[in-house]
Amino acid sequence: MISKAIKVRRGRRVRFITIYEIKSIRSGRVYIGSSKDTFMRWNQHLYGIIMNTHSSKELIEEYKLYGISNFTFRILRLLPVGEDIRKIEQSFLNKFTSKELFNKRKSYKG
Repeated sequence: MISKAIKVRRGRRVRFITIYEIKSIRSGRVYIGSSKDTFMRWNQHLYGIIMNTHSSKELIEEYKLYGISNFTFRILRLLPVGEDIRKIEQSFLNKFTSKELFNKRKSYKG
């Protein structure tokens, strides 16, 4: 659980950015993302998938075929705010081929 991983420093919570994975149990395909508020981001993904507005139409199609119980959500890495999140997220994206990813783009630009 994330709350157990958050440390307290001088009475303040240390903020983290997470890199997370949404994975289809049936196909093994993944969506890699990052967020400062992981719980809110997961809810945004769920809403987009269920309401047919998610950026990944393939993710929506798997949902229609197999339901939400076909997907797992897990945190891959906790990073302190200020880390180069794009570089680290890109290293996770690079572990997969485009066919293994639900992400629209495999690489960041800019």
